Amino acid sequence: MKYRRIVWMVLVWIVICPGERVVADTIYLKSGETITGDVTGQNRTEIRFRTRDGRNLVIPKTKIQRADFQNAPVADDLSEKRKADEKRKADEARKADEARKADEARKADEARKADEARKADEARKADEARKADEARKADEARKADEARKADEARSRWTVLLALAAGDYSPDLEERFAADQFGGGLLLGGFGWNTPWEKKATRETGIGLRYNRGKWSASVKYLRLRSQPNYNNLAGVPALEVQTGVTAGILNAGYNELEIERDRTDITGGYRMYGTPGADDSGARLDAMGGLRRLRRATTHQYLAGTAIEIFGVGSGSQVDFAIDRHSFGFARGPVLGLDFRYRFPNRLQLRAALSVYDLRGYWKYRSLEPGVLSSNKLQFTGIEESADYRVEGTELELGVRYPLATKFVVFVDLFSEASSITDHDVRRFTVSSDAFTSSRAYLTYLAAASGDTYEDEWGGLRFGFEISL
Repeated sequence: MKYRRIVWMVLVWIVICPGERVVADTIYLKSGETITGDVTGQNRTEIRFRTRDGRNLVIPKTKIQRADFQNAPVADDLSEKRKADEKRKADEARKADEARKADEARKADEARKADEARKADEARKADEARKADEARKADEARKADEARKADEARSRWTVLLALAAGDYSPDLEERFAADQFGGGLLLGGFGWNTPWEKKATRETGIGLRYNRGKWSASVKYLRLRSQPNYNNLAGVPALEVQTGVTAGILNAGYNELEIERDRTDITGGYRMYGTPGADDSGARLDAMGGLRRLRRATTHQYLAGTAIEIFGVGSGSQVDFAIDRHSFGFARGPVLGLDFRYRFPNRLQLRAALSVYDLRGYWKYRSLEPGVLSSNKLQFTGIEESADYRVEGTELELGVRYPLATKFVVFVDLFSEASSITDHDVRRFTVSSDAFTSSRAYLTYLAAASGDTYEDEWGGLRFGFEISL
């Protein structure tokens, strides 16, 4: 009966304490101590151990001499736990690494996008700054151009300086030839002039122009100078100087002239077509009108040799002499014209101008003419001739202009002027000695008469510059 009771107690203990093992694990420490119990867990550095008396110990593996694990299931369970833990940790490490890489990639992508956005923003700002600068410059240029045009439209002064060279065929050449021929013919002899030589001219000019809007006013002065020369030959085979006394005369001379021709124009103009700006491209047409004043002074030096043969007295002589002749002409009247210009975008400008004028005035001619006395001496007679006259003509200019700077323009013009001079109311005055009356004077320009018309032509190349003030 007692034995049966012990068996039931053992069975109950086994049922109530199923986790207890009969077989125990044993750990032998380096200190010589032996611990018996069950291993509850371990890692690489320590072992968790529960002794038989119920204590839970954590024993470092460095203190263990050896271990005898009898509970294989526990060891297997620990290995599975360790493997699962290691797998979990490896999986966590992998996930952490993947998360880190993903985070790094995200940050790198964000940094790249931020850099691209920064560069795009900088490029946009630079483009906006460039466009703003271009707009500012364009606006400044527009305002400057508007200010310039407004200033030009308001008022502008321009100074003109010019030089010219050309050829001058004055009316005096035809007039002197006609007078020489007519005087010799009238006295029963002959008279002849050679064509003039060295008719080249030199001209200087200065002008001042004022512009305001489409209106303008100008003053221009041109001075021409020419020094031609020619030869003449005249003769009278038999001229009765006194009763029963006749004389034969042969005269050869060399003539030098100095001609000065001054012209002053005071005109106003109006722009009929085109803008007021001087620098605008395109065509423009100005109409002008005003007053022209023309003055011409001529100094005529006549160097002559005269052979005189007096019949009835039986003597002859050779006489050399020099005579200065002077003429002066003055006329004024209206001048009208058109000035067309076309300016290319490259600033080159073409010009064509045409003007007409009708001037009225007077001219005077003073001279000493030789005569013959019975005493076989030469007598000089003073002659003065004057007349009212009219000058009608046209002038054409073709040229180019080019601005070297904003307010500095150079120009070259071809010019040609032709006019006709008509004498009216010719008056002559002769002063001579009692022995030699005016009726017997010869070579006295008797061919000049009212209504005679002579041509006056000149032309050449004119160049210079204009400066805007």
